[in-house]
Amino acid sequence: KEGMKAGVGLFFVENEEGLCEVDEIICGSSADADGSIQVGDTLQAVDGEGVEGRDLTKVRELIIGTPDSLVTLSFERPRQYQPVTHKSVAAPHRYDVTLVRS
Repeated sequence: KEGMKAGVGLFFVENEEGLCEVDEIICGSSADADGSIQVGDTLQAVDGEGVEGRDLTKVRELIIGTPDSLVTLSFERPRQYQPVTHKSVAAPHRYDVTLVRS
């Protein structure tokens, strides 16, 4: 395992606001097993280090690491909108997830 790198099973895209948005969760990955991350959630920080304004390659470098090590990702889930009234029904939800790189 020395020199090997592992991730957590997430793919990101840069959204219109320039944020790292979850685009895909790999089935069977630690991110999938955790169950709290959803496609469309935006990554805010990796191990407490903010990722706003960083390109996706740099963000990926922060997430990947030694297999079986832990990484804490901070996410924000966008507001949910009520299509009938066009009003927000909930404020953005922020949460942290600690995952095993594998």
